Amino acid sequence: MMTTKTLLVMCVISSLLIAGNSNASDAVADVSAGSTGLGLHASIPFDTDINLRFGVNYMKLSTIMKDTDGDTNVNITLNTLDALVDWFPLESGFHVTGGLVYNGNKIDTVTQLNGVTYKGNTFTPLFGKMGQVDGNFKVGNIISPYIGIGWGNVLAQTTGWGFTSDIGLLFHGKPQVTLKSTGCTADPVTCTVVAIKVADEEARLNDEYSSKIVYPVARVGLSYKF
Repeated sequence: MMTTKTLLVMCVISSLLIAGNSNASDAVADVSAGSTGLGLHASIPFDTDINLRFGVNYMKLSTIMKDTDGDTNVNITLNTLDALVDWFPLESGFHVTGGLVYNGNKIDTVTQLNGVTYKGNTFTPLFGKMGQVDGNFKVGNIISPYIGIGWGNVLAQTTGWGFTSDIGLLFHGKPQVTLKSTGCTADPVTCTVVAIKVADEEARLNDEYSSKIVYPVARVGLSYKF
């Protein structure tokens, strides 16, 4: 079965074939950094005021959040593939950008429980361990539409260094949060409270994030043309 990632790759290849009237040597690459992580993009001329831009963005971040219920290891993965069209309506570097993005952004968490506060009461195990809670945050749209504006036309520069910037919105759809408790070897009452608290927290987070359907994109980049 064809995956969405494969579909996007096929779309990129098709776009490159459509742009086949452009010499491959006309392509210019740029590196960037921003809310999508570290990126590498290549721009190809399509028309006098339109460029095709393809790229990859990636970064992994980790942190530890401390709470009375236990310490949580948070692992954030930024992983996107861009297939974009830059339109330059003015005779300048200003551009309007639209396209599709393979969106593999996610957040994974692991919380080692040492206590649970539920309805004002704090539960600690009489024996054994309370186990851990594994969490996952993933986007609703693996293929996410993107729209934005920016500055910089790497194909228009003559030689030397060039500057690029992008500001836009990535429509990742309604996120999905899943929480799962494992490894509770404490007394039955405590383990039951843990399961109820985890289920309630999962419902609360899904309700909280249900309206957060866009991800802000802001990045700057550098290019060099020989």
